Amino acid sequence: TPSQSPRAWCQMSGDHRAQIWRLAQSAHSLPAEHRQRLGALVRALRISAGLTQRELSAAVNISAATLRNIERGQLRIAAHLLHSLLAHQSMQQLLEMAIAAAIELAPSGELLPKARR
Repeated sequence: TPSQSPRAWCQMSGDHRAQIWRLAQSAHSLPAEHRQRLGALVRALRISAGLTQRELSAAVNISAATLRNIERGQLRIAAHLLHSLLAHQSMQQLLEMAIAAAIELAPSGELLPKARR
C-alpha cells in the first residue's frame, strides 16, 4: 500500500486500487510520449491544488528534482514513485485524467493509446 496515505488507500474501492497498482507497475515502461502526457497531468493537478513542486515533493517524500523530471516526462517513473504521488490528495484524479488523455490500461497492465472510434 502507498506509505503516504494508508487511510485514503483503504477507503478506495478494490477496483480503483487495482487500477492504480497496474498503472504504477507499468509506468516505468511508458513510451516517451505517454510519460510526457502523464507528467503534464501531474503538473496540472499540482498547480490546481496550489502546490509548488517543493511542497508536493516533500509531501510525497521524493526530491523536487525527481518531481520536476516526472512533470517534464524525462524520467521513467518507478512504481514506488507513482504510488507515492497517487496517494496524495491532489493526485486523486490522475488515473481518470490519464485515461481521458488517451492513455489507457490494457488488461495486461500496460498503458496503451486509446483506440479511436
